[in-house]
Amino acid sequence: MDDDDRMTPEDGERQKSSAGLVFVTITALLMAMGVAILPVWLGGAGKAVETDVWQTFYGDLHPLLLPIPIGVFVLILLMEVCGLLSFGKWKPHTTFPLFVGVVTAVLAVIAGNFLHLRTNGSDGATYHHIWGFTVFSVLAILTFVSKIWSNHSGAKSPMYGILLLMTVGALVFTGAQGGVLQWKEPFQAPMAGLFGGEEPQTVKAEPAAPGAEGGATQSATQPLAAGKGTTPGEDPAKPDKPEVVQKQAAPPEKAAPDPAKKDAPKPAPPAPKPPEVPAAGGDKAAGKPGTAVQAKAIPDRLAYEDVVKPILRARCYECHADAKDNPLGKKKIKGSLVLTSIEAMKEGGSEAEALVPGDLEASLMSVRIHLPMDDDEHMPPEDKDQLEAHEIAILDWWIKTGAPTVSMKEAMAGPEILAAVGKLVPPDVLEKKRAAAAAAQAAEKAAAAEKRKMLESAMAQASREFPNALTFISRESSDLQFTAVSMRKDFTDAKLAILKPVGSGLVEVNLGATSVSDAGLGELAAMPNLRKLHLQQTKITDAGLAEVAKLKNLEWLNLFGTEVTDEGVRKLKALPKLKKVYLWGTKVTPEGAKALEKNLPGCEVNLGAGN
Repeated sequence: MDDDDRMTPEDGERQKSSAGLVFVTITALLMAMGVAILPVWLGGAGKAVETDVWQTFYGDLHPLLLPIPIGVFVLILLMEVCGLLSFGKWKPHTTFPLFVGVVTAVLAVIAGNFLHLRTNGSDGATYHHIWGFTVFSVLAILTFVSKIWSNHSGAKSPMYGILLLMTVGALVFTGAQGGVLQWKEPFQAPMAGLFGGEEPQTVKAEPAAPGAEGGATQSATQPLAAGKGTTPGEDPAKPDKPEVVQKQAAPPEKAAPDPAKKDAPKPAPPAPKPPEVPAAGGDKAAGKPGTAVQAKAIPDRLAYEDVVKPILRARCYECHADAKDNPLGKKKIKGSLVLTSIEAMKEGGSEAEALVPGDLEASLMSVRIHLPMDDDEHMPPEDKDQLEAHEIAILDWWIKTGAPTVSMKEAMAGPEILAAVGKLVPPDVLEKKRAAAAAAQAAEKAAAAEKRKMLESAMAQASREFPNALTFISRESSDLQFTAVSMRKDFTDAKLAILKPVGSGLVEVNLGATSVSDAGLGELAAMPNLRKLHLQQTKITDAGLAEVAKLKNLEWLNLFGTEVTDEGVRKLKALPKLKKVYLWGTKVTPEGAKALEKNLPGCEVNLGAGN
């Protein structure tokens, strides 16, 4: 054997090093795949999901973990820039910081997904934030892999720099979304159009209908505060109306009574007007929504305009219509699918055509309607009003017949379909229900905005004392959540009293692993709307549960690792809305748990594994 064919010690070390790099690379790529599929695997998008004690605890760590990879990657970028500016005189060693950034990014994204499970993932900022952080984590892993192979080969590759810039870009996007979620209004306006949030909408007031009081002409300018500035003829109980500038004709002056006609007989009252008959020409002729259908016999109703479209408006437009057609008054088009015209339905959305005339199986609209209720793709969603059997029969007939726009008679609708049309709620009734729901929603939104405004001023002291611990649960909600997870044993009974000014807005409070005791739970009386309370691993005993039992709106309670007993949890039967109680590691017996479940039907008492 020639000397050149013999393996030197250096060659052996190089082979071992390459084998180690291959192992690290495969592990990193598997980790990237796991991070990428985690949001899909966990599910929970669009609705809150109950999490167990450890998932809840780990999810609460997300705000503590995420600043670490953010700071690390910003530092790495600065180091690399400084290295470039030194023209090679200083070579920054960024491999270990990259490793730290990758590990903490993965831990943070897992925690973020657990936290996301407990919230409504349908919010745009939440959706973009969770996926933005996922993309950031995957890019961070790829950047690390590129770096270690670049170091191994000793050759400079542009791939590392490109991936690093992409990683920081994803970080900026994700950080902006986190800002929208954390600080709400300061980020909401400037970031809305750029990162997918809702854009402010201009309100255009309609001219007053003929015969309206004073014949006022209205011009929308800015929202009115609830209970202020109501216009003539407007219900003062309905807030959130646009402020209007009115130009109103003065009422005619009353003529002075003529003394000579004092004893004249009074004229007979005018005969009552005959009832108005709805116009047969449709909405434009009648001037009111729905009158066209009422004026027509069932066979004369237009298959699409008078029958199918009202069904879609009532059941589908909330998620698949522009602001002008959406009953909620805002643009919301899920899956890029618009259902407000036949042309849009034929075009379809991001998946397939919603309507293929004559083919039910190829029409996504029909396919989704007929899926089982527990299927994630069933439409309408489980939390929305579902289609009635006669409505489904009409839609199937309409698609199968070729999506006709002519009258039901001309479309040769059979007796069964005509009977199904007769079961539809009249469009004018639907319009009234829609208007009532919109008014109720507007009133609720205005009340929430007013309450939120009051709470924001009251939050100042608590926010100074507990930075980032007290937040609104969403951008528009007036409900507050508080977590003491970052303070733990430093959070005492005295600090709990600081939350009293914002107590009416708190719906979730996490006091897990803090120093709160029975003496401090008296402060819970200032939180009557509390729905979720974490008291795990605290000094709470049976005496403290007497205060907890006063929270009539409480739905979820965690007492894991406390000293409570059967006698204490018996007090919880006074909570009519309680749905879940965690009692792992307590002194509560299986008999005590069963007794509580018996006193509170529908409440799940969890004693942990083996109980």
